Amino acid sequence: MLTSHRLAEMLAGVLGLPPETVRQHLRNLQAAERSLISAKGRGRGAAAMTPLDAARLLLAAAGADFVKDSVAALDAFGDLHPIGRRDPGGATALVSQLAALLTRLATETDEGPPPGERPSNLGLSLISVASVDPARYPRVAILRWGRTGSGAVSFATAGWEQPVISVADYAARMQHAGLIRERHVTRFAMERIARAL
Repeated sequence: MLTSHRLAEMLAGVLGLPPETVRQHLRNLQAAERSLISAKGRGRGAAAMTPLDAARLLLAAAGADFVKDSVAALDAFGDLHPIGRRDPGGATALVSQLAALLTRLATETDEGPPPGERPSNLGLSLISVASVDPARYPRVAILRWGRTGSGAVSFATAGWEQPVISVADYAARMQHAGLIRERHVTRFAMERIARAL
């Protein structure tokens, strides 16, 4: 059973972040007005972490510029929807799709890519404009699956209808924005997170 504390420690190691930083992201999500991470008891009575818990903590840790922004980063990236498809129920939101992918990766065997095809190193890309008014600019995420990255879905804020395949594609469309941030989580990191659940 993976507890919240162990999830934070493991995520810190996989992402290369200081353990205290990821533990603070965890505390921020647990202290939010609405329950964002499973919480109950301590020790043997602690709640087992789910793929949704892992997806939420991953988005908060990877998407936040500062530890104080954990919930804002999760809201900003987790609520993105596939470009061209909107689901008011939220089943297609990035956080739900990431949780589903972690579930799938947990059971996948490590067969490697088909002969002659290059493996995909990226699993998740988070792209945004650095701005004091982040609501003014759309955020984009690209979720890749499959050993070669053959499957990919672009997610964006409402109103963004053009598919995005890379940060260069996003930058070309946001040419008047200034500084663009990108964060990438490798497939290897996502596989390690998934297998720990």
